[in-house]
Amino acid sequence: MGDILNELLSEIESSEIDEQVKIICDKIIEEEKDEMTCPEFLLQGPNIFLCLDVPGRTPKERAWLALERESKGTYIARLWTQRKTHTLDKEGKPKESQVFPSEQWSVKEVTAKKIIKKYAERLHYLKGE
Repeated sequence: MGDILNELLSEIESSEIDEQVKIICDKIIEEEKDEMTCPEFLLQGPNIFLCLDVPGRTPKERAWLALERESKGTYIARLWTQRKTHTLDKEGKPKESQVFPSEQWSVKEVTAKKIIKKYAERLHYLKGE
């Protein structure tokens, strides 16, 4: 991951930190999209830069770790959970999609590389790696 991250950062060096983080997160999503177990349930929004599957705390739960922008240059990693009983409607959209924030961790870093590394550390921890 380090070499790919360094290569990508050298290409976007002149951008603002938020733009750098967003470009890196988009690249990560592109690389990980085939590994996602329930992509239709992933959180989306203008301040959710990255959202990846992690194991639920119980067998009856889905979970995701999101990298969210709280304000310009300020990020948090937040665990979101949902009961597996939620299903899709006829159009393939989540039905009764109640997703609850469970825990959150501040990402107190000032460079795009360190922000992504903090997210990756939390992701590996939640996956038990």
